[in-house]
Amino acid sequence: MKTDHFKMLHNIEELTHLFSTSRNLHEFLDGTVNIIRQHLTLTACGIYISNERTNCLSLEACFGLNYEELKKVSFAPGEGIIGEMLNATKPLSIKNGLADPSLAFIVPYLDHKHESFLLLPLRQGNNPIGVMILQRETGLPFKKTDILSLLVTTSQLSNVMTNVKMLMMLETSPIENNNKKAYIKPDSKFLKGKSASIGFAFGHSKSFEKERILSFFYNKKYTKTYSLEDFRTALNSTVKQLEKLQNKVKSKLADMASLIFTAHLLILKDKAFIDEIELLINRGINAPNAILDIGKIYLSMFALNENLIMREKQQDFEDLLTRIIHNLVYNKGPYDKFYKSIIITKELYPSDILKMSAKEVSGIVLLTGGITSHVAILAKSLQIPMVIVNKDDISNIPDDTPILVDADTGNVYINPSADIIKKFEKHKTITQIINDNQEFFEMPNRTLDGIKINLFSNINLVSDVHLAIKINSDGIGVYRTEFPFLIRSNFPTEEEQYFVYCKVVEGMQGKPITFRTLDIGGDKLLSYFDFKEKNPFLGLRSTRFTMEYKEIFEHQIRAILRAGVNSDLRIMFPMISSIEEFISAKEILNSCIKDLGIDGIAHNKDPQIGIMVEVPAIIDIIDDIAKEVDFFSIGTNDLIQFLIAVDRTNEKVAKFYNPLHPSVLRSLKKIVDSAIKNQIDVSICGDMAHEEKYLPFLLGIGLRSLSINPIYFPKIKKAILEIDCKKAEELANNLLLKSRLIDIEELINII
Repeated sequence: MKTDHFKMLHNIEELTHLFSTSRNLHEFLDGTVNIIRQHLTLTACGIYISNERTNCLSLEACFGLNYEELKKVSFAPGEGIIGEMLNATKPLSIKNGLADPSLAFIVPYLDHKHESFLLLPLRQGNNPIGVMILQRETGLPFKKTDILSLLVTTSQLSNVMTNVKMLMMLETSPIENNNKKAYIKPDSKFLKGKSASIGFAFGHSKSFEKERILSFFYNKKYTKTYSLEDFRTALNSTVKQLEKLQNKVKSKLADMASLIFTAHLLILKDKAFIDEIELLINRGINAPNAILDIGKIYLSMFALNENLIMREKQQDFEDLLTRIIHNLVYNKGPYDKFYKSIIITKELYPSDILKMSAKEVSGIVLLTGGITSHVAILAKSLQIPMVIVNKDDISNIPDDTPILVDADTGNVYINPSADIIKKFEKHKTITQIINDNQEFFEMPNRTLDGIKINLFSNINLVSDVHLAIKINSDGIGVYRTEFPFLIRSNFPTEEEQYFVYCKVVEGMQGKPITFRTLDIGGDKLLSYFDFKEKNPFLGLRSTRFTMEYKEIFEHQIRAILRAGVNSDLRIMFPMISSIEEFISAKEILNSCIKDLGIDGIAHNKDPQIGIMVEVPAIIDIIDDIAKEVDFFSIGTNDLIQFLIAVDRTNEKVAKFYNPLHPSVLRSLKKIVDSAIKNQIDVSICGDMAHEEKYLPFLLGIGLRSLSINPIYFPKIKKAILEIDCKKAEELANNLLLKSRLIDIEELINII
């Protein structure tokens, strides 16, 4: 029989529809193999899917095979031909499969014993998903055209299979999973991690595993019958809860609060969604099951939608389903249990940390991620102590275990002794330190020999402005404008940004404000924008992104100019690598100024315009670009990683990331010298600026402005008061003469 490849490829697009209309996972998978069967002359076909919970491949759908028996046989990655094919990148054709020992396991379960076999890996990008095995009659081998069409088919199928795995997780009970690692008590009384957000926290542990929350309800047996009235009461409680939560966080998260729960509330107003649940309840289905049945349909529709923004709604919808059922079954919201707790989690979205902040969590132990991630930056702004620990066994600590988090040093104490608890009880928060030492913060920032040092604040949220004023900072050195973009599920409009930026400007009471334009890409990815790059740190990020999508850039610039009317406004472009790139960005800014003037809209007509110096290509043309800009802000985090070719978020090479590398020190000196010579402002805003041991060198090369997170002000202000700039200059000159790291570190450690 001739294979109709074109028709097969056309019909395979119906997988999306099949997924949405299937009543359960197995119905979808059976439908999938039947679609393939219709277009290929096959005697058997099976789909094995990798289950992340069991870390094994198992047969999930087939025809021509004994499903009940083969279902009992599973394969670990690399085990047998099926396990080997999971990580393969090319299909494998076997002409005499019955004689091949690698396929011996399957022969007893075949309804038709024929010889031609084809195995294809199912992958989405670099992510292995499963394996498809196909069988044909003797004398009818798989041709190149068959394989080509199947490769296209499996490519499309893999995109759907990613969502199938999500549903498999929902349908797999975490309680019945026997492969979970037992908790291994650490050898010492504390675990050593990395500080991501300083502070101290003591409380009882609560595990937060996002992928298990909804799956728990799908596998829970509901012995109580919940009525239609119970459902409506839970629905009403959910609405009130979301509105209360939104109002509660509005003061501290004005830039994001209205962006977090909008999707949830809109879904609750969707009459079709509510009516479908009520229809099932009226037919006698218990309310929790009715919610989950309709929820699964909606989840599949969101997951399979070609529109990336619509797919992102899946997270909102999962959160909402969990919240409704919590209110129905437990009469409380899902985040209530986290009140004053220490959260232990492998994964945390920015939206999660915001909700936890509203529940006043005490601290967070994160098992993955880097200290420079936007979640860590957000934790600093919300003043939530956070430590990153690379030990999986801590994830299995039972809930309500006493945990002490010393995020100043990165130590996590499990079941701490009374002596350890007593030692930390006197620890003060940044707010308490400021309130108890107001006179200290009102003092000018002068060195021991009377040199004025400007201390600016790095801020991420509107709530940071209040703290910046309390510590008497000289202004905002960097306002990271990407956070309203990172938290929400679509690009904020000009008006939404204008509302946020106005609050920042008003809060700073006339002090200078530096707006850094949208800096996304690298490790700061938008969930609703498809960043598919092999090397995102060197890809379409920061100003490159905004210049590619000029409408997004123009909306932001217009919002900044409007909010900054009559203020000391500075606008800074990140990731600039050439003079032409800066001029192109500046031309768009000037065009926005002109258009606002024509429209008669009040705006700042003459902002200062500068750049982040973080790309090494700028250093050799630093004098040329200094003639074009109004100021420099040195971003040491990226500058260092690019100069010495070390990914600062990669644990395997973290030891090579060293700010004291002679190339780094000499580059900083060259940048500062150029700024001084060309009479423009220069400041430093990376992590190097809040480490006391680097401060003498930075002041010694002539830096007089630092921009740091407000939580670091106490220690840096104190360090400034103890530095003599003349001695610092001598030290800096000596360090610049050294070409070996060991000599530089030895000299630094003498201080």
